Amino acid sequence: MKVILLKDVANLGDAGTIQTVKDGYARNFLIPQGLAELASPGRLKVAEERLRAIERRTVREEEAQQSLADRIEGTRIQIVARVGEQGRLFGSVTGQDIAEKLSSEIGEEIEIDSAEILELEPVPLPRAANGPPSAPEIDYPSPTSKPMSRRVNAESIVDERFAESVAKAYRRALPKGTTDDVTEPIRTGLRRLATRAPDAALRLLLALCSAIDDPKQSDNEQVRGAFASAIVSTRALGALIASSANPGVDRAVGAAAIGKLLDFLGDAHAGVVLENLTAVPDGELKDLLRRYLARSSAGYEDQIGALFAHAPVELGVELVRVLRKMNTDGARAALGLALDSEHLEVRKAAAATLGVRTH
Repeated sequence: MKVILLKDVANLGDAGTIQTVKDGYARNFLIPQGLAELASPGRLKVAEERLRAIERRTVREEEAQQSLADRIEGTRIQIVARVGEQGRLFGSVTGQDIAEKLSSEIGEEIEIDSAEILELEPVPLPRAANGPPSAPEIDYPSPTSKPMSRRVNAESIVDERFAESVAKAYRRALPKGTTDDVTEPIRTGLRRLATRAPDAALRLLLALCSAIDDPKQSDNEQVRGAFASAIVSTRALGALIASSANPGVDRAVGAAAIGKLLDFLGDAHAGVVLENLTAVPDGELKDLLRRYLARSSAGYEDQIGALFAHAPVELGVELVRVLRKMNTDGARAALGLALDSEHLEVRKAAAATLGVRTH
């Protein structure tokens, strides 16, 4: 069955794309959850034209970016900065400083993502003879000499003071309607970190969620929900959940960060949680995700039950555990459908929960 995704769906596709999925997955999960719509001929034609327009625009943008990169490649800029007797900078040279100098050099405005820390090494110019360091000028290579892919230095941004400053800036921007200026760089940084450095992403996420959460504010629940939705995409949430068991990831931090995030987001993300549940090892985070699904899936027991017909064994067992936690009449009816699963392990789990014999 062809569907048009209305939202980003982890491991499936982005909003607006056309996907071919199994009928049961579409009718029992994607469509009821508001994640997709049936691709009727009229809707399909509109979606295909929209995708073609996006592709044309993407090609134009990539060509413009490559042209700009070619012009910048190898450019060197000099920035004036005060230094102490040991040759150390007072303060720092910011991305904005570099962008302004580079814009002036090539005659076109350049923007540098404030969520990224550029890999630039200062090169002091020669000292003046018999005097203090004469080198207030620092010579920097062009930031695009490693074309357009600047690594996020996570350790420099996962900091409580940074998180507090973001939270304060967000609350100040609310009355002005300019919150995107605050959240977009964070969203970009988290999306990249989620796949490249998940432990750093989870630590940053935990710091940001803790900073924005202010129970003294009467609008706290609304503000933190809007903030969480603005900084974490559906795809990033799925990547963070799936990578929480990666080597080097602190599982306690992961559980705390994702727990706070889901609490802020509310019950609208059962789909992405369900899709990534089997990638999470048993432990605190998995228990948390099961509880979230049990809470957020109330009223969707029939759809969950329908998934047993095609669910792989690992997902089937997890669904049984979720329904067990729900403990509703609808959940017990859905468990009855699990007794017809093609997988013996799923049938056994359902039978044990219902207190019946399996076949």
